[in-house]
Amino acid sequence: MAIHENYRLLGCGPHYWPLHNETKLWEEKDVDRGLLILPPTFPEPKQPHDNSRHRELCRLAGKWLRKPKFGSSYCPYVAVELVTASQEIPDVFGWNYWATVLIEVKVSRSDFLADAKKSFRQQPEEGVGAFRYYCSPEGLITEVDLPDKWGLLWEKDGVITVVKDAERQQQNAQGEITILASIMRREGVKPRLFDYRKQNNEYEAERRN
Repeated sequence: MAIHENYRLLGCGPHYWPLHNETKLWEEKDVDRGLLILPPTFPEPKQPHDNSRHRELCRLAGKWLRKPKFGSSYCPYVAVELVTASQEIPDVFGWNYWATVLIEVKVSRSDFLADAKKSFRQQPEEGVGAFRYYCSPEGLITEVDLPDKWGLLWEKDGVITVVKDAERQQQNAQGEITILASIMRREGVKPRLFDYRKQNNEYEAERRN
């Protein structure tokens, strides 16, 4: 192919561009005569998904769960956005001395509706959390949207309020054990034998001496 002297090789295959007067557009006759091969075009890079709003609500829900209050919704131990080998990855998971609590954060209707299609939502006994809540910006999720026994939390101006209390339901004990074991490992609790009777006996002997 004859290449016009005013065109140069771009260095990426047979793509040529004007050498002088870079701002001047080529004429259609140049294309027709085969003097111009257009440079490749590439799609715009995808912008990273902004999870800041979801992250904000997860942290607020975690702090709400740890805030001392009467009832099952107070948990002294809370994990936020913990990823484990369990099939369910809770946004917020807490436990106290008599129950476990799950909080699922949703910042869009599409995300909320997609959550309902998951297997452990279709079969509630396969999910974690004896008490389960959805947390969303005010008005995004309403009581009529909730699955049976689920509670609802709304966030407005950084404040979490209870719209509906959750009711106790059967939970997946194996999934909860996986979560707790993962937390212990991440927090540096090494595999060991916890012999508390032996430790108590040793403590009593030291105190008597």
